Amino acid sequence: MKSVAGQLCSKAFWTAAALVTVVAATGCGGGDTGVTADPDKAQMESTLRTVMSAKNPGDASAQFCAQFADIFKSIPPEMTSNFSTVRPKGTLTKLEAVQITGDKATAQAVGKTDTGGDASGPVTFRKENGTWKYCPDMGFPVPSPAPTK
Repeated sequence: MKSVAGQLCSKAFWTAAALVTVVAATGCGGGDTGVTADPDKAQMESTLRTVMSAKNPGDASAQFCAQFADIFKSIPPEMTSNFSTVRPKGTLTKLEAVQITGDKATAQAVGKTDTGGDASGPVTFRKENGTWKYCPDMGFPVPSPAPTK
């Protein structure tokens, strides 16, 4: 039987893997470094590219909103040693239809799969301390952290 810590680490690892798979399935990742005139959109694109190029979830934890960043930071490195070899790969071409409402934003990620096919999918962001962070919509409520002052 796993310890409570082991169960939490295991759960955190699979949550991290699921999040990156969701993003990768949209065709997001490193690649195109196109410049955009909109600084918010440019920051969101940069954030998403950093998430997709990470060798393990902890490497990109600073790019995730607070509710996910702490989970990724807590995953032991040995649990993610082959993360970059098993995650789907692709490139983010651009974000389209960016809608900003206060400190939350949604967009359509458009890119290419690792085999060259077109891919797109919705992505969500949250602005924390002046910076846009990737904050995936898991399809169920996730508790928000206490507001920062």
